[in-house]
Amino acid sequence: MAEVMQRRSLLRGLAALGLGAGLAGCNRDDPTALNVTILRNTLPPQLINRFRQEFPAQALRLQIKTTPQDIFKQLEVNNSPSQWLSLGGAWLKLAIETRAIKPLDTLPHWANLEPRWQQLVQRNAKGDPDPQGKIWGLPYRWGTTVIAYREDLIQPTGWRPQDWADLWKPELTQKLSLLNQPREVIGLVLKKLGQSYNTANIDQVSGLKPALEQLRQQTRFFASTDYLQSLIMGDTWIAQAWSTDVLPILNRYSNIKAIVPKSGTALWADCWVKSPQTTDTTDGGWLEFWSQAEVANLFSQFSPAISPFLTDFQANGPAKTLLLPNQPTFQTSEVILPLSPSSQAQYDQLWSEVMLQGAQ
Repeated sequence: MAEVMQRRSLLRGLAALGLGAGLAGCNRDDPTALNVTILRNTLPPQLINRFRQEFPAQALRLQIKTTPQDIFKQLEVNNSPSQWLSLGGAWLKLAIETRAIKPLDTLPHWANLEPRWQQLVQRNAKGDPDPQGKIWGLPYRWGTTVIAYREDLIQPTGWRPQDWADLWKPELTQKLSLLNQPREVIGLVLKKLGQSYNTANIDQVSGLKPALEQLRQQTRFFASTDYLQSLIMGDTWIAQAWSTDVLPILNRYSNIKAIVPKSGTALWADCWVKSPQTTDTTDGGWLEFWSQAEVANLFSQFSPAISPFLTDFQANGPAKTLLLPNQPTFQTSEVILPLSPSSQAQYDQLWSEVMLQGAQ
């Protein structure tokens, strides 16, 4: 019922902006319509309107999905009606391996993409990053993993969190929530130890397992959905969180703050990918639109994420500076990339050993 209510609220809001009919399936019978699958609440309605104004001859039909898994399932069945779909960077390897997406023939404004975003989408046929590989998507929004905390509960301790190492402080025992994502959690421990999120041979990282075990003992629960509720209620003091989850609540709860860890953090991005059923030689203006600097700047203002094509870093307001860390921090932050099978096995083994031990 809650899901139904959320969907109804979304459609009411879009209808108020004159977009409800389009998102609900306008142009359903138009064979020339551009079909795009998006994740709910990720595209600012103002910019959907703008796309229609810039491309008045191009009918647009949007299909809304609730989770990234729903979008991948649509690709997996290999009969997607959409030419373009929003896919998280973490799904690219699997999508390429299973031939659920097609490489792009051309990519507008490729030279304007920061190298880390180019590396994310340039892959070989196995889905691994390869500077000689084909381009498999256009990154259009990104965010960070942050530390969110209850300022009022932390203040009596006389310190504020600045970096991942603070999560091991004794006063935080059973006061943490961490994402239920092995690469995110093991990655923050690696970062604390001066290593990379994408370290290939973690068996050789001194002190990694003991540090992860200590962090588990600090942690009240692991979750990747609805995890901020405990922070709001005061059951936890600190949450490892995705920036797009945190930004919407900062203005509602003045006692909740967030920081990007000084030693660097994980970066993520969503990409426009091409359905294998697509035979069109043009993108209907879709990729060109989202890679325009002006649209990128507006997207970054109206959305809790940032466009990789952003050029105006001053027009995003105080809260958005959370996504625009200072250059040294940004340069030491990393996109989490796929591992080789042998490296992935090391991560899986470490996570299993530490989590199973904690459950005993």
